[in-house]
Amino acid sequence: MFGPKVKGKPALNYDQEHDVLYISLGPPVPSYSDEDGVRGVLIRRAIGTGEITGATIIDYSKRDKKQLQKVLPFRVNLV
Repeated sequence: MFGPKVKGKPALNYDQEHDVLYISLGPPVPSYSDEDGVRGVLIRRAIGTGEITGATIIDYSKRDKKQLQKVLPFRVNLV
């Protein structure tokens, strides 16, 4: 089974002050965010195409990294 189409290799940016992890896939494009079933995990999709452009994870340090990898619709190595 194939997952949704994603754009580019994941780039991670962690905001330690606010405990938020931003994951970007490819160059920035106009996108919108949805919580796809897990509170505080927002999946970003390109406006118009719906292609996944990244994710935002709130309260990242408090989350189980293995569980996050199961709910994200793309592969990423979380530290």
